[in-house]
Amino acid sequence: MESQLNVNRLFAYELSLLDDTDTTREDDAGKIAECVSSLVASFNGADFQAVFDCDYVKELFVKVSEEEGTILDEVVGQRLKRFLAGPDDDGGKRSEKYFILLLLGASALQLFVLRNFASYCFAHFSGLIPVISDAEEYARDQLTIDGLLISDNARNPEYLWFSTLLFGFVGQPISTVCWWQLRYLFIHQQTLEDRSPKLYDAICIQIGKLQELEQHFSSDVRVRLHFEISRVKLYYYQVVDAAVHLTKAQNTAKLDLDFTGVLGKRTKFQQKDVAQLVARVLDCEFSRSGESVVDVDYSCMLPKNIALNDEVRLETMSLADPSVVQLPSLNPIEQALHIGLCLLTAKNSPSSELKDEEMMQFVANVLSEPKCWSVQMTALLLRSRLEGNHRRTVERAMMQMQVLVDQYRRDDASAKFRLQLIYISCLPASWVLEAELAQLFCKMGAINSGLDIFLDLCMWDEVIECYHSLHRKEKAEAVIRDQLAIKETPVLWCHLGDATDNPQYYLKAWEMSGRRLARAQKSLGMRLFQKKKYEESIPHFEKCVEVNSLQLEAWSCLAFASMQAEKWELAANAYRRCTYLESENHEVWNNLANVYLKLKDKDRAWRTLQEAIRCSYEDWRIWENYLLVSLDCRAFSEVIKAYHRLIDLKGKHVDTEVLSLLVKSVTKNAADYQGKPMSVLQPKLAELFGRITASVTNNGDVWKLYADLISSNSDRVDDLKKTLQFLNRAHRCFSQTTNWERDNSCCETVLDLSSRLAEACLKLASLGSMESLSSVKLALNSTIVRIKRYESQTALEPIPESTEKLLTGLESKLEQITDVLKSASTN
Repeated sequence: MESQLNVNRLFAYELSLLDDTDTTREDDAGKIAECVSSLVASFNGADFQAVFDCDYVKELFVKVSEEEGTILDEVVGQRLKRFLAGPDDDGGKRSEKYFILLLLGASALQLFVLRNFASYCFAHFSGLIPVISDAEEYARDQLTIDGLLISDNARNPEYLWFSTLLFGFVGQPISTVCWWQLRYLFIHQQTLEDRSPKLYDAICIQIGKLQELEQHFSSDVRVRLHFEISRVKLYYYQVVDAAVHLTKAQNTAKLDLDFTGVLGKRTKFQQKDVAQLVARVLDCEFSRSGESVVDVDYSCMLPKNIALNDEVRLETMSLADPSVVQLPSLNPIEQALHIGLCLLTAKNSPSSELKDEEMMQFVANVLSEPKCWSVQMTALLLRSRLEGNHRRTVERAMMQMQVLVDQYRRDDASAKFRLQLIYISCLPASWVLEAELAQLFCKMGAINSGLDIFLDLCMWDEVIECYHSLHRKEKAEAVIRDQLAIKETPVLWCHLGDATDNPQYYLKAWEMSGRRLARAQKSLGMRLFQKKKYEESIPHFEKCVEVNSLQLEAWSCLAFASMQAEKWELAANAYRRCTYLESENHEVWNNLANVYLKLKDKDRAWRTLQEAIRCSYEDWRIWENYLLVSLDCRAFSEVIKAYHRLIDLKGKHVDTEVLSLLVKSVTKNAADYQGKPMSVLQPKLAELFGRITASVTNNGDVWKLYADLISSNSDRVDDLKKTLQFLNRAHRCFSQTTNWERDNSCCETVLDLSSRLAEACLKLASLGSMESLSSVKLALNSTIVRIKRYESQTALEPIPESTEKLLTGLESKLEQITDVLKSASTN
């Protein structure tokens, strides 16, 4: 049985691979132990040539001989099995051999990341591992998954494939292999055109294993763990889970920050200080060990921060009192957390100027003190994305993007410097950054410049779009046909379908891929969808998501097409999948609620709208839908809450039907959906009416309903006075309508209000309050006179019996008021 000391020593070595620390030990003995110590030192120094040239493992990587066979993974597998089954020289143990395989796999992965995410190239890069030096095409075939090919821009994919082959042979007690497998899986995913369900399932398994190990990690390592998990979750649309893990990383790092407003200036000619948004770091007590990842010798190799040089805007915000917000010195991990929070904000908030400003403040904190190459690259990239949308900053954004792309062509920085924090910096692959530069060129009208980059990157979708913009559709077709002449692939046939709008090419791509290329069916569906042939598009979208269930756009189109075709169950299922993939999209939740209403499932629609509100608290349309559905579900307290929110958002909002139903429910003491009596909501409803009438003073229906509410279940003098006041306001609104006496409905409304005015006035008089009798008498008399004048003018048109009855009753009440006034004056 292996000693616990040996296991602990290997675990320390494992952690050193993850966090770039040196854990060599002078007391190691034996041939394998010496090899382990040497390999760890080479790995942490990014000297991967020394790793694969180590005498102890060199025989594993010699070129394959004819006698060994032709299937590369089988040949390498046999070599690894012999290596593990060999004698334990000089007291070495199998666990140390497992660790060596872990380190070799991690080295191969680091080489791929260096080549494709940091664009660093050693001399003779492709020959570092002789056994796979000619295996690029083989590796591309092996890395194809879910019908998705690895990008043509991915260089040396054999290293990526070789890393997972080595990880597969690592056994216990090497526990952190799951972390390296997580890294491999996510890097593999980023080289594909679309998200892969199989890779996501494998990623979830590795995350589960890592969470079981978390208790054994130091705080520094736990920060990295949760940050990496958050990044993966965010990529797969799991925004809520991503936020949870990022918060754990932030708490573990003891990084406490918030947004606040401070006085300052943004422009050179601004005279007055105004409130400016800043991200304030309140506390950052994380272990300063994070500083160890900074190599000061290479600080001059950081990407250049291009100055704005605008004639109006200042380079940075000028604060009236800089001491109010003093940014402490952040270590690179804390800077990376700022990047993570920025990306989470981008996914978690609806588009708005406030969101862009919040993101910009996260970036500004990082750029204030450049320290780490990968973090600085990402920060400058994010700023360029934000500035690319504004007229005054788009030029700086383009120049900055060019500088970042040029960084990939420089080889004056060490490999170690570029690899620092590469897995938590959120830096995309080099070809993604070049494509963003090309898109920025196109946005600014330099389409030919963008086209040249897209052609170099073999991004045929964008090439076709550029040629269409240049009105050269025939050239787009010719370019794709030239590529097909070199090598036919299902994806290229799809591109030809895009260029020619010929569905036969999509069908050919579908069959050629063995019916595994989701893009082919998606393109067929989108072609019909854009022509509004929704029902015909549905089968294609269904086949697409059957092959790849992570196709968010396909699920969205399937849901909308199903709604248009009135296939409500299918629409509900599709929208539910959309909410799973993008849980923070309020439009998806709102549409799902509408589908549930069509299915007459009001309760689910109500709860779904609550999710929509959580995602977009400022959208008045969602609140209006929520108000109506809440009323239908008898959730009266939520109706009142929604009505208040609508007033907050719109300034004023009047819906007399909703108000009438609320008042009716209160006056009749109806029960809500929980069986609670509505009478308890009378004060809250009265408060709502108070807000409405404060901004809407000329709506007679609102005043009438307000009077109905106050008069219910109360005979107090104060309430009767309020009722009389509101009835009087309602009477005034209706009686000021032009020619109201000529409209039977309006006339009867005025008569009814007049009658209620008289009743309230008489009731108050019976309680000793006489001050309103005279004014009410004048109002009633005016109403009666106006109606009788109209009667005399239209003698040939008889007044409806109902109106006549109301008029007679009103005259009787007027006589009662007159009698009360006479009696009062006599006394």
